[in-house]
Amino acid sequence: PTVGTISNGATVERMVEAPFINSNNLFEFGFGMRHQNIADDIQEYRFIDSADYVTTTRYVKNKFTMLSNNYFGYLQYSFFDQDSSNVFNIGSRFNYMNWTNQLLLSPRLQYQYRPNLSVPTRINFSLGYYHQHPQYREFRNRDGMVNKDVTAQKSLQLITGIDRFLNLWGRPFIFTTQAFYKHLWDLNPYEIDNVRIRYYANNIAKGYASGLDMRINGEFISGTQSWFSLGLLKTMEDIENDDNGFQRRPSDQRITMGAFFEDHLRNDPSLRVYLNLNFGSGYPFGPPKSSTCLLYT
Repeated sequence: PTVGTISNGATVERMVEAPFINSNNLFEFGFGMRHQNIADDIQEYRFIDSADYVTTTRYVKNKFTMLSNNYFGYLQYSFFDQDSSNVFNIGSRFNYMNWTNQLLLSPRLQYQYRPNLSVPTRINFSLGYYHQHPQYREFRNRDGMVNKDVTAQKSLQLITGIDRFLNLWGRPFIFTTQAFYKHLWDLNPYEIDNVRIRYYANNIAKGYASGLDMRINGEFISGTQSWFSLGLLKTMEDIENDDNGFQRRPSDQRITMGAFFEDHLRNDPSLRVYLNLNFGSGYPFGPPKSSTCLLYT
């Protein structure tokens, strides 16, 4: 067994893992425990000051203390055939938090097929039910009040993709493409306020996310690693009783592109140059309380 301890601020985590394996079967499990001690004291106000006349438009004050133990673990089984052309994995994660008294189970299924082609190829398929306990900020609403009845947000995820190992210009490359769809429910809506995230602290929305990711990386220049990527994403949510139907989620970003290019001097490979470029379309935003961007003020 492997035992490890991770400490980060007021969070202490301990994990134990143990594998059992033979030539065609792999059985793995692990479990751990995390302790959190969080104290949150919020005091904020908003006012209008005009010609020595001050009007307070918003005032929030509250204290929030959270002492919790989180017990988590996983159990999974993997099968490999003789030539590893078929790989099958099934398993589940569990998570229990005593502060909310919720036990969460997240089963998942993965399958990988490697057809006998002239170009090495992997076809991947995965299906899973995923949810996780709320973090402490998700219990606090926009007015500073704490709702301990907030439950885990849930999703059913379907992901499929293809990896192709190429040989271009006599050098190795890999092209990866992945498509996904995620059905979301019991969502806890949130809005982005400058650099802060404000939650509704209530599971009152449903939604979905779908997209496509593509990436090619390899030795565009011999002895270096460079890559180019393109991502497409659409994620929407419908909040109960707001009469707005499906709206773009704050994380909705329709297109993202990235490039990382590496080069070196031919006579001195230790001297290298890197170029990193990222582009993303804007996130949803709009004027306060607008009908099209109600959440993103």
